[in-house]
Amino acid sequence: MLQQNFYPGKVIQVWNNNDGGTSSATDADIPNPSYIVRRLAGVTVAPSINATLIDAGANFLDDLAANKFAIGDTVYQPDTHKFSRIVSVDSQTQLTVFDTTFFPAVFAATAYQIYRKSPYGCILLLDNLINKDPLEVTDLSNKACVLTQGEIALKVLPFQVRKLVHGKTDGKGTIFALFQ
Repeated sequence: MLQQNFYPGKVIQVWNNNDGGTSSATDADIPNPSYIVRRLAGVTVAPSINATLIDAGANFLDDLAANKFAIGDTVYQPDTHKFSRIVSVDSQTQLTVFDTTFFPAVFAATAYQIYRKSPYGCILLLDNLINKDPLEVTDLSNKACVLTQGEIALKVLPFQVRKLVHGKTDGKGTIFALFQ
């Protein structure tokens, strides 16, 4: 539940006009900006059918060995606001992520960010979200909560969450994750 002394200090966008979140409640947690371990901008990466991320300039195996990130950590795609967990490190330049829809539909050089798993949840700020479908989130005890259209009328969810599942909400607007 939302603590009385919860004052957000970090923000990340996790939804924008029908795009964002994860595809499954078994995928990654919402990335916490305090736990970023790698930020790459303008790096050419390539997707494939099996959700591999290829970065010719990366040293994924070395970074994994140096404990800079771990299997299960989150990769965030800032163009789509989608995030997915790292399933495996296939080579120095290739990662496999859980979600095959993680990458933009029209793909070119793009940026991505890697975040360590955070022990903290966040609250969600909904901005002009007009929903036709329910909004699915996972709370701090890993219980999936499906919020109906009436409940979504709230501007800020009154409890902390770990996940936002895309494909469960259909509407224009944005959602921001607020961390303390």
